[in-house]
Amino acid sequence: MPHLVTLPPLAVALAPFGVGYALGALVRRVGHGVRARRAPAPLTRAQQRGQAGEAAVSAVVRARFTRRADDLLLRFGTGRYSQIDHLALTPHGILVLESKNLGGLLYGAPDRPYWTQVIGPQRHAFYNPLKQNATHLAAVRRYAGTVPVRGLVVFMDRGVFPEGHPAGTVALRALAATLEPLAAGRIPYRYRRAWRRVLAAHQASPQARQAHAAYVAGRVRTRPGARAGVTADTPRTRRWWLPWLVLLLAGALPAPVAG
Repeated sequence: MPHLVTLPPLAVALAPFGVGYALGALVRRVGHGVRARRAPAPLTRAQQRGQAGEAAVSAVVRARFTRRADDLLLRFGTGRYSQIDHLALTPHGILVLESKNLGGLLYGAPDRPYWTQVIGPQRHAFYNPLKQNATHLAAVRRYAGTVPVRGLVVFMDRGVFPEGHPAGTVALRALAATLEPLAAGRIPYRYRRAWRRVLAAHQASPQARQAHAAYVAGRVRTRPGARAGVTADTPRTRRWWLPWLVLLLAGALPAPVAG
């Protein structure tokens, strides 16, 4: 008489749940992949504030310079890119601007690697924007040659420096007056030629954007006070494998054999 192998009662009871859950998880994962290909991921609040700040700075720059550019990505070394918020060609050279939309009380010095943002009882460290913009200046100089390149970090008015703005930074409300002297005069031909070289070096491919985003994410995860591998915008991983593990363990229980 043939041997009949029966499943353990626990496996029989859990089989419909495990199969249904696993199929549902598979459908959700496939649907999520289709939606991700159709539409870009929604912006986080920090990204929305960053874009609002960049738009405000861009409006001031565009009102004073006819040659300007926003959101340029320049190659800076092997596999590394530098993302520049704003560029402007002036009679005194190329101006590189970095915008920061941070609220609360801000503390920092040009020689410190990290600055501090205080909002109520909370303190947050962020990378020195002057050092960040120094990387942007080096990337622009790589293509501008001997043309003068200078930088400026612009903070939105919602952030306050109780000890005064560090050298090389300016509040948005004072940006127009700061740029006014740089707009007067005639732009030399060699400045315009260098400007065209910089614009031509812009990396517009999705691969370049992804490489730069991965590099920035690595810096954010390793900043002081951050948990390694986790940021505020890191999604929680779904444990889609859990029902399969339950079924596997249930199947490993001793099974009665009919003879």
